[in-house]
Amino acid sequence: MLKKKILLMTSAMFLCILQGFAQKTISKADFENLVDYANCKYVMTFIEKNDADKPYFKDTYKKKVKSELEKSTLNDLGSVNYQAIIQLLQDNVPAQELAKKINERKSKYDNSSDNTGLINSLGAEKWKGVDLSDVATNIQNEISANYSEIYNESHVWKNSTTAQEQDLQTNTKQLQDQYESLKNKVSWLNRIALGVLALLVIVLVFIFKMIKGRESIIEIVLSSQRIKEQFSQKTVVPNTNFSKFYILTEKDINIIVDKVQECLRLNEKEIKQSIEPMRRSSNPSVPMPQTTFKYLKGKIGKAFSRIENTPENSFFRISKEYDDTADFEFSGNEEEAIAKRVFHDDICNILSGNYQNAHSVEMITPGKVKRVGEQWTVTEKIEIKLA
Repeated sequence: MLKKKILLMTSAMFLCILQGFAQKTISKADFENLVDYANCKYVMTFIEKNDADKPYFKDTYKKKVKSELEKSTLNDLGSVNYQAIIQLLQDNVPAQELAKKINERKSKYDNSSDNTGLINSLGAEKWKGVDLSDVATNIQNEISANYSEIYNESHVWKNSTTAQEQDLQTNTKQLQDQYESLKNKVSWLNRIALGVLALLVIVLVFIFKMIKGRESIIEIVLSSQRIKEQFSQKTVVPNTNFSKFYILTEKDINIIVDKVQECLRLNEKEIKQSIEPMRRSSNPSVPMPQTTFKYLKGKIGKAFSRIENTPENSFFRISKEYDDTADFEFSGNEEEAIAKRVFHDDICNILSGNYQNAHSVEMITPGKVKRVGEQWTVTEKIEIKLA
């Protein structure tokens, strides 16, 4: 059954490829000749509608131009080319411009993938107020009728296998639908397995809350009947004949153990953090930890060349540091900072106040700096108010 479906899919692909190649049967040379043929028809119609009451119509068009343009037929393509058309229309500028416009259609050959697109590209609607839609329809119908016989002959095999092709398309769609359905069900099964794993990790955190040592955890994991039942039972994919066994591997065990130990460490850390303030309140002699700051120094433009642990010769300090980025804020003697005008535009936005009347500095929003090599560059300015 599977081999038959694969054969059907391969055949369908082959038919589609052949069909794609067969759809464009008009060669580039023939298409250019068809453009010249359409050009003759268009300029004849334009002249007969636009110049019927002018001397040119009787003296030039009827005597010399019309008979030459009429030589272009679908049975004798190439008899009147573009250069000949331009030469014939040298005394009629609007008609000559129309011929040039129609000739541009030759460049559209590569843009069409089939005969229909090529024939449609020969259409026209209006030129200099003259309606050309009727002659456009006639031109397209004539060309379509002329090429339909050739096109049909090249597609005899397709017409004789239409029913088979429809069967192939139907079978191909069924296979695609089955594949998508199966993929969704397998994805659903994987989500259930991950959910069960997460649930077991949570349960194990409570069970092993007071257990220390990796070996003890592994021993309990391996001896757990609940884990064994959850991961060894047979799971059937709904609406299919597929089933799946999930066996707990050594990798799974290591993942569970690592998660348990991580949770235990976090739990211990939280306990210590909650106990420490109570311990200090009950014993005032225990010193509170001192917060340490780093100070930005050596300003060059919007960058600082170094950071140090002492506040001397610095008016800005790092308050929060995350790897290569950090927050920074104003720090130092306010009157001295105002007198030295340290709040430059490249590192600071002064929201209100000025140096002349100010005596204090109010921090509104910290800025941000990023470490580039040995320097710290300001990426977001601090915001202050001078009062």
